[in-house]
Amino acid sequence: MLSDDGKRKVEQRFNTAVQMAEWFHVKSIMGYSRPELGCVYAFEMSDNTVKIGITRNTDKRVKGVQRAVYLDVLRVHQTIFAPLEFMRIIEARCHATFIDRRVRGEYFDITFEEACAELDRYAEEIAAKFDEADKNFLDEFLYYEELKKNYLNSKPSLVDKPAAEKKPRKCHDIIAGYAFVYVFLLSNDKVKIGCSGNPRARAAEIKRKTGLTIKRVYFSSVMPRERAFFVEWACQENFSSSRVKGEIFSVDFAEVCAVLDVFASKISLPLNSKLNIATVNLIAAEKSE
Repeated sequence: MLSDDGKRKVEQRFNTAVQMAEWFHVKSIMGYSRPELGCVYAFEMSDNTVKIGITRNTDKRVKGVQRAVYLDVLRVHQTIFAPLEFMRIIEARCHATFIDRRVRGEYFDITFEEACAELDRYAEEIAAKFDEADKNFLDEFLYYEELKKNYLNSKPSLVDKPAAEKKPRKCHDIIAGYAFVYVFLLSNDKVKIGCSGNPRARAAEIKRKTGLTIKRVYFSSVMPRERAFFVEWACQENFSSSRVKGEIFSVDFAEVCAVLDVFASKISLPLNSKLNIATVNLIAAEKSE
């Protein structure tokens, strides 16, 4: 039987799937998949430091580390694979244990044997977490299928809408040279403002690279790529005072969506026109009044 927290997790993933289906006007809702698995590793480096980190593929990580820092990995020790979110907690615990002996980032001035002993200390807890995730998957899957069935029974078929109202069915149907401006609410409650011809793939890439899930999504209508780049820039400049890093902002999700609608509807000039800047300034002035 799923706990309330388990149900909320499934509902969050289902709501994201529904938003994607409605946006691309496809009748099917993406299926429920098993949680991503990873392991915590300890690498003995040729400069006598030990690197403690997390990965989905140990062999690939070894090659990446050696290529990045120009050091050899002499020995490797790792935990079993378990749900990635839980393994991040184990990684943080290991880092906290050796915090006074940190050299830089994930590198520590400790012996390889000390690192192995610290990882092995969590072996039973990791195995139990893996078994729990495996046991809960069936309940989560069934609850997800129940939500899907209720949704499809209560909503008119998305593919039955008049042709004039339809949007591109799939990302690869979008004409080359066109793109969307998107707003993603990340699981750390930060907002990402970006531009992509394939927002669905972009969301998956963000999750794969950062481990963060997408809690809510919002897209502009499809537009020429040059115009989309400029609308993206205008939105980011509007919230520049709240920028955390790059395209990440500490702002209210709903406010960003409203601003995106304003800019997307009013900015229609070519990217290389100097009047674009005047247009943005005018819109910003109107918005502040």
